[in-house]
Amino acid sequence: MWILSQRFINLLGLSLALFFGAGCTGQDESHRWLLAEQYVKAGNYRRGIDEYTRIVNSSSNSTRSIRAQMEIANIFGSHLKDFPKAIASYRKASESSKEASIKIQAHLEISKIYSEKLEDPSSAAKELETLFDSIAQFQKEGPDVLLLCAKNLMDAGKFDSAAKKYASFRTLFPGHKEGPRTLFDEAQAHLAARNLDSAKVLFNETISKFSESIEYSALVGEAYYGLGNAHEAAGDLSTALESYQKSLALYPNKKVIELKIERVLKRQKEKQI
Repeated sequence: MWILSQRFINLLGLSLALFFGAGCTGQDESHRWLLAEQYVKAGNYRRGIDEYTRIVNSSSNSTRSIRAQMEIANIFGSHLKDFPKAIASYRKASESSKEASIKIQAHLEISKIYSEKLEDPSSAAKELETLFDSIAQFQKEGPDVLLLCAKNLMDAGKFDSAAKKYASFRTLFPGHKEGPRTLFDEAQAHLAARNLDSAKVLFNETISKFSESIEYSALVGEAYYGLGNAHEAAGDLSTALESYQKSLALYPNKKVIELKIERVLKRQKEKQI
């Protein structure tokens, strides 16, 4: 005697409901959605995709159809690890939707796949730049999209481009809470690009603007540390040492600064020999 599992019974019941209720489009789509969810929970991802695809192809409700397309993309990306198909599905959802929030969500997911799954921050940055210029700049997500674009440019080694994004952030979003950090981040980008003079100017600007604020004491400590790095890279060991010493009381990780100071003192002694 066969004993049917409760999950199989549920799936069978939903399937029969779909078959006998096919005359009512809205009800049919609701049943298909529930069935798709059950398949996904059971690990039967392909059948889940099939059901969501039927909703996409036959839905009279565009919102439901787009939601189904987003679910398909999520299954490909999160469960099947088929990232090209996930990207294509997110793009299809974006193209089908008229809502800015859906378009932004879809392209953010695409950029996440590029950066985290495919380890391609350059493509992620390109995706985010296009998203920002076309839609997100005028939406509440705009600042986050631009900062994420700059971060991916840094990860891709495109430091000059990243510096420009950080500068644009403060121009486009004056008074934003992340403004002080982007001033420091821009300096870091110039330091990484070996634009040492530009880096020094921005580190000094960070120190000058925020040294009187307890809220930004850690940021000022980081700026002194960055300034020390810029002077050391330029071969000015005395000024580098002075900057490192000023950062010692403010920098979050004192051990890092202590090691820097030891290294600079050692280099100074070697130059004197």
